[in-house]
Amino acid sequence: MNFFNFRKNAEVAVIDFGSSKIVVFVGKKTPDGFLIVARGESKYAGFYDGEWLEPERLSDAVSYALRQAEQSYGRQIREVFVGVPGEFTSVTVGEATNLYRFKKRITKDDVNEIYKKTDIFDGDKKFLPIGRSDIYFTLDDKEDVADPIGRTANKMDGLISYCFASRAFTDVVGAILKKCALSGWEFVSSCLAQSLLLIEQSVRDGYALLLDVGYITSNVMLVCGEGLVYLKSFSMGCGNISADLQQVMEISFAQAEELKSKVNLKLEFDSSDNYVLSGGLSLKAEKANEVVRARIEEIADYFAKALELCPYEIKRNTPIYVTGGGLSSVIGGTEYFSQYLDVNVKNALPDIPQATKAFYTSAYGLLDIALKQK
Repeated sequence: MNFFNFRKNAEVAVIDFGSSKIVVFVGKKTPDGFLIVARGESKYAGFYDGEWLEPERLSDAVSYALRQAEQSYGRQIREVFVGVPGEFTSVTVGEATNLYRFKKRITKDDVNEIYKKTDIFDGDKKFLPIGRSDIYFTLDDKEDVADPIGRTANKMDGLISYCFASRAFTDVVGAILKKCALSGWEFVSSCLAQSLLLIEQSVRDGYALLLDVGYITSNVMLVCGEGLVYLKSFSMGCGNISADLQQVMEISFAQAEELKSKVNLKLEFDSSDNYVLSGGLSLKAEKANEVVRARIEEIADYFAKALELCPYEIKRNTPIYVTGGGLSSVIGGTEYFSQYLDVNVKNALPDIPQATKAFYTSAYGLLDIALKQK
């Protein structure tokens, strides 16, 4: 991994590996957040269960997305922040305590001592550490704070989150970026960046859940403070909805994608109602809706199972947000997901004028965190 420092006041570039496309954004800070000044993207096979699909074509897909962005930008991209997808990311939370003989004012050195105690990375060659985030600090067993420096206490507990990237991702992508003549790159967690952008700080003072439903992979994130507390990925998304429609409705995959875009789960149909595709093909609306509902129910069941596996207590009133191109690709998809689980679910989009598409939220998050770090 190569680290670098961007020029002061310069734009930054990020590359996001979704489960169906690679996206490159070049952006700069604005009073509203950020402005995307150039972009590029390429479709590719993606990954499944933490392994690349068609790895022999990955280099060409990365190169194409970068070259597209460079043409739009008008200059060569030399340095990038690289988002590590959830399927290649592991999250560990460490907890440590500092005890003091007398009440003292907390300093940066005290916080660093907590970091040293919680950093349990043992040099595992299969993983690369890519980030440390504060969940919260507890003073004298009674007050949780985001920043303890300057406060006084006899005792301080710290809950710290660490993100690790699989070498199956970083080694492969690093080699490709070197081949593309980039001079520097830094790996960051896409899930962490996405969570920090989409969930407001006031909400993250407690626990909040974010579900990112992608094309063939989805991520369940429990976030608190400035870090991820829990991350679970599963290989299912809106591409499975299209595959189901293709099989059950006996149509091509391209027709299934078009049908999915027409499905409206907010409406009730009977046997006489149809969806009409381009070319005049008429398909039973009631049957199509039934197929889509069944797959959304399965996605919801996987989400619920991920919550059961979470080692932290998730209360009934924990805020739940959903993002990504999965449920948003179906009219009424989020509402049906919410209805099926009998929970209140909110669609999550950043409050930034240019950031309006749910399937780009991980790339938006990367750009936001990159600009804050530069």
